[in-house]
Amino acid sequence: MASINWAFLCDYAFVANGKGSIIGIFDQIGIKTLPATHAQMFLVIALTIKPEDGQIKIGAQVSSPSGNAVAFLEQPPVSVFGGMSNHNTIFGFYGLSLPEAGQYNVEVFINNQSVHLIPLQVNLIR
Repeated sequence: MASINWAFLCDYAFVANGKGSIIGIFDQIGIKTLPATHAQMFLVIALTIKPEDGQIKIGAQVSSPSGNAVAFLEQPPVSVFGGMSNHNTIFGFYGLSLPEAGQYNVEVFINNQSVHLIPLQVNLIR
């Protein structure tokens, strides 16, 4: 199965001239009121994919502290041909609903199987 090399949450990410750029890595969000909406959050993932992995689907879900899914995104299927390949993918979450404070989880799925979890702490600031 394809493997995760690294994954980050950040303010913005993009690819230009074949190079990926990650801006503003974070693991916490401060909010003043509940519920809140976070304007944008990017998840950047680097995977190693082998030809024997075949076609893979990469998905990401954000879950609230109470376990409810607040967002889910999925990329088009990816395949490699020839040798092993490193693949970078970017998910953009816009208008992310934050209904409660506490630890959210950003979960990465490959072929509908959970393979990586990134904790995201949402703090109520008074």
